[in-house]
Amino acid sequence: MREPVIVINGFCERYQRRLEEMSGFFAGKAFENLIFLCRSDFSEDALKKLPARKVTVISCEVYDPQALLPVLEEKSGDAELIIFDSGYAGEELAVRLAYRKKGVSATKVKSYYEKDGRKYIEKSVYSNHMTGTFSVNKTPCCLSLAPGGVLGEILESQTEPKGFEFRVFKNP
Repeated sequence: MREPVIVINGFCERYQRRLEEMSGFFAGKAFENLIFLCRSDFSEDALKKLPARKVTVISCEVYDPQALLPVLEEKSGDAELIIFDSGYAGEELAVRLAYRKKGVSATKVKSYYEKDGRKYIEKSVYSNHMTGTFSVNKTPCCLSLAPGGVLGEILESQTEPKGFEFRVFKNP
């Protein structure tokens, strides 16, 4: 399987915690491709410290999912798995991007794994009283993480991206 595309909402002040949740989800493994959504006045020095080998920045003045979606669709390319951080934006964008790409989506996901050549997700169901396991039979699969997952340590080796792309996107 190709490396997943990770999407972090930098419009949220708690984006660092969301990066830690994402790192915990991947058990500390370095991210290959990270898409960071943020305001256009976000510090470029801070952007260069994001924990990924390739960082794509999509920025605009205010969080506007309708304006962000076309660029997000283009920049996520033909990825089979697109994982959004926890929170309102991750849930909304995961579902809407899956619809646009004719894929599948799941929100508040606790885990994703492969077994016997098949892909599965686990998430809480029945008001968090049970965990459901669901088979993923279509791509792309757009997921948003469950909030409060295992926090991972952002590895020092992750902080020097090899590629860095900065694109300013302005709201109409």
